[in-house]
Amino acid sequence: MKELIDQIKEHFDSEYPNEGCGLVIDKGTNDFEWIPSKNISEDPENSFELEEDVYVYHLLYSNIVAIVHNHVDSDSKPSQKDIDSCQALKIPFWIFSYPKMKLTTVYPEK
Repeated sequence: MKELIDQIKEHFDSEYPNEGCGLVIDKGTNDFEWIPSKNISEDPENSFELEEDVYVYHLLYSNIVAIVHNHVDSDSKPSQKDIDSCQALKIPFWIFSYPKMKLTTVYPEK
């Protein structure tokens, strides 16, 4: 898991000062892989939006474990938009503080 977190942080480093984002997928038997995405939000310093082709491809052909993004120079407390999006998509959100990399996970209601 440390290697996965290191890969995620490396992506966040490259996206700073914008929010970084991507997916974690399960390739089978908890073999997780980080899939980075460009943040295509109109306001990338304060919100995120995954590249549509990255999201749709993995939604169709992978087991998405989490949608991942960070809160830049802030804590990892989910915004109401994070909570609402998680509930709508029915996929957990991993939210990292950046640069401290404290993780908060938001789970969809069943």
